Amino acid sequence: MIKKNFNSLIWIVITLLWGYNSKPILSQDNSTLTRGIVKELVNGDLMCYVTLIDENGEENIIGANFEVCEQSEKFLDQKVNLTYDLANINDCESNEPCGKIRQELIIIKMDSIE
Repeated sequence: MIKKNFNSLIWIVITLLWGYNSKPILSQDNSTLTRGIVKELVNGDLMCYVTLIDENGEENIIGANFEVCEQSEKFLDQKVNLTYDLANINDCESNEPCGKIRQELIIIKMDSIE
């Protein structure tokens, strides 16, 4: 479901500053989670996969760059703000390069919320 939402997004970079209680957990177009509680980070073949719990208790799996997974101990079970950017992702049948890529909005940064 998340992948389908990514493909239909208007590609934007979301940078949030903590401190405004009125900010929603979704972006203004209601399609991109902007904060959540990190439950799991898993390195995949093409990207890192972050499992987040939103304020409704729903689980969301979102792609991220590999640097995010390298900081798993820092973020596990923490509430975080998310920053996204477009990334070129290998679009082949395997993880071997084939010359095809797709652009996907992925998490590039997570900031713990105290």
